[in-house]
Amino acid sequence: MSHLKTQSYQAKTKIDDVGHSQNSANLRSSPLDVHRAENQKGALLMRVKPELDPDVDDEAPTGLDLITPYDEVHYVTYLRLLDAEKAGAGWAEVARIVLHRDPATDETRTRRCWESHLARAHWMTKRGYRRILRQAAEEAKHRDS
Repeated sequence: MSHLKTQSYQAKTKIDDVGHSQNSANLRSSPLDVHRAENQKGALLMRVKPELDPDVDDEAPTGLDLITPYDEVHYVTYLRLLDAEKAGAGWAEVARIVLHRDPATDETRTRRCWESHLARAHWMTKRGYRRILRQAAEEAKHRDS
């Protein structure tokens, strides 16, 4: 059963990757183009456009209880990792497809990268989304005032 899930995930991801590559020129024009706005308290709100298939750092942000610009760029990456986990895909396959890492080259580093990003994806579903909602509410207040 797990083998079938892995094949299904891989086939779906390849289709998605074709779509990503066709649209990537339009979506990657300025990957770290940070837009800033001041809320009513004068704090800067950072907004970074999410990318469909960005490269990743060796480790996702850890120990931070806030949404970083890195997180914003990697929202789709986090969703793809969670989707792959639910589909039962193996970590090495997911690292190759989603994180653009080759486990054959450096298995320890690649696995640590996968674990770090998957942990951050889980954090986003448990706590991070609340930060996103608060930030959106603050931005709405700012626009309305």
